[in-house]
Amino acid sequence: MARANGLNVHGTIWPLAQLCRDGKIAEAGAGNLVDMLRDSGMRLPRTGAQFGSFARKYGLL
Repeated sequence: MARANGLNVHGTIWPLAQLCRDGKIAEAGAGNLVDMLRDSGMRLPRTGAQFGSFARKYGLL
């Protein structure tokens, strides 16, 4: 729906990577958040331990 209306769409990993780039959260902290979200049942593409390598692979970090 967002794309159909000309809006940019990003997944959950994108704002976490943005926070890391802005120096507002450490990469390890973002990884911890990823694990907490996954533990709550959220479907994410990687674990917290994989956050950094995944984000770098896709140019997010």
